[in-house]
Amino acid sequence: MKGLLILVALAGCKKAPATCHDLGPAIKAWADDEVATEKLTGDAATRRQALFAMTEELYPRVCESGKWSGETIDCLIASKTEQDAQHCPLTRDQREDLQKALMDALAPPKADATGSAGSGSGSAVSGSAASGSGTGSAKAP
Repeated sequence: MKGLLILVALAGCKKAPATCHDLGPAIKAWADDEVATEKLTGDAATRRQALFAMTEELYPRVCESGKWSGETIDCLIASKTEQDAQHCPLTRDQREDLQKALMDALAPPKADATGSAGSGSGSAVSGSAASGSGTGSAKAP
């Protein structure tokens, strides 16, 4: 009887399925691992962290709009590195949407009709990790 109660209690404690919002912490873990593995310090570490901070916000948004599957979300969360995430099952359209969002986020602010670049509220990574310094990747998984 006691074993049956434990079994019933465990059956009722199913873990909720992962959602797009759960991707942020996974990406933060990739960043921490990459900075440590590559022994980045100073400006290089700061730029890499800024790049990952941007993707930490971007992935959940693109996931929501692209209606990524639970399988894809679980795969991304289970990935230990950005490299591992390359094997997760995104459709061609989802992969292209993610790549476009990454490129848009990394692009320098466009000048308006007056020739100014706007209010200066662009991404913190536009002139750093994206500048070709070899400190970041904008490749979609």
